[in-house]
Amino acid sequence: MLNNKHGEHYMVFEVSGGDGNSDGHAARNIFGRARSLGWPGDLAPPLERLCAACKHIESWLAANPKNVAILLAWGNRERLGVLVAAYMHYSAICGAPEHALDRYAMRRYLDDRVPMFQLPSNKRYIDTFAGLLAGQIRVNAAPLQLTHVSVAGSLAATTT
Repeated sequence: MLNNKHGEHYMVFEVSGGDGNSDGHAARNIFGRARSLGWPGDLAPPLERLCAACKHIESWLAANPKNVAILLAWGNRERLGVLVAAYMHYSAICGAPEHALDRYAMRRYLDDRVPMFQLPSNKRYIDTFAGLLAGQIRVNAAPLQLTHVSVAGSLAATTT
């Protein structure tokens, strides 16, 4: 179906578990053209991987005006919401101005088809990603080391 409609102008980006080095074997067997973005389990990926995913999608779409990006998630659709929201922020800052209509279509898709973020951590994650892109948040290059932990209150286990 995708070949009939889009010819060689589609790419399936698989949001799945893995390290990002696999090439989307499962999706390729079904759709013919796929690239795995290497989502680790049910977690959001590291920020570098999320940014790389946005760059892969942007470069595919920019290569030809006929190109279409298809996002595929096995199971949890919230992964799609994270990627679409991240890409919307990315394309608003790094994308071409003529993609404004595409961003509007993605926003409608996100509102209609993908449940709002059920996990508050996903919303915070996207807010952090957007802040990094906009330059409002800076990454600390030096690692921080936790040296002490203080616990107040009683940790005594209750027995029944």
